[in-house]
Amino acid sequence: MNFDNKIEIDKIQVLKLFMEHEKERKELDCFAIEIIGKLCNANHLKYHKCTITSNGLTNIVLPWHCHCNIDLIPKGGLKMMESIKKFREKANQNPEAICIRKVLDMYNQIEKDFDYSFLLLSNDNEAVHAGHYNNHEGSPLYIANGFHRLLAVGLHYAEKNIFKSFEIYYAQK
Repeated sequence: MNFDNKIEIDKIQVLKLFMEHEKERKELDCFAIEIIGKLCNANHLKYHKCTITSNGLTNIVLPWHCHCNIDLIPKGGLKMMESIKKFREKANQNPEAICIRKVLDMYNQIEKDFDYSFLLLSNDNEAVHAGHYNNHEGSPLYIANGFHRLLAVGLHYAEKNIFKSFEIYYAQK
């Protein structure tokens, strides 16, 4: 089971929270703005607020991600545990790369005061990062935002076998 405490909520409420979250960022995230626009037009989704389980965490598929000439996650995306293997490989090769440092800094904050603020997942890969995902087997959860935070949480879980559940929003087709 991917979630506990799943409660249906209004689409407008979720999109407002997403927009408020993005306004708080230091820099505008063009991908997030594009995703918000797609979700505004995606009338086939139902929205929920829920608590993600450790099983749900392992079902997260991270999208293609390339920073600083480092192809961290290949095109088509990878499930969480495969993403962690790829991250470790890239971190060993490029320990000072900005993206690697960002994930590791977040990883170091998890047991202190980690920011779990607004995170949105969906089972509809086209509604979130169209073109970044292949279809994945099982019960995949595709991320709309929070790539670095979710990778840090997955890395923490894989390395320390400690999972603290947290609230997320879920757009379900």
